[in-house]
Amino acid sequence: MKLYSGIDLHSTNSYLAIIDGKGKRIFHEKLPNDITTIVQRLELFAGTLQGVGQHRGCDREKA
Repeated sequence: MKLYSGIDLHSTNSYLAIIDGKGKRIFHEKLPNDITTIVQRLELFAGTLQGVGQHRGCDREKA
């Protein structure tokens, strides 16, 4: 089964999601912004993970 991952990056934590080819959510977790922790979670899906996309919201500057 082919899986795809997305990470939504926030200032103090990230949300990691894994979906299958039909868009069904397989995994979702709020994680600290710690690369070791994030990689450990991604390694759970090694061999089936096709790619990782990252979203970072824009920081709005105060006028």
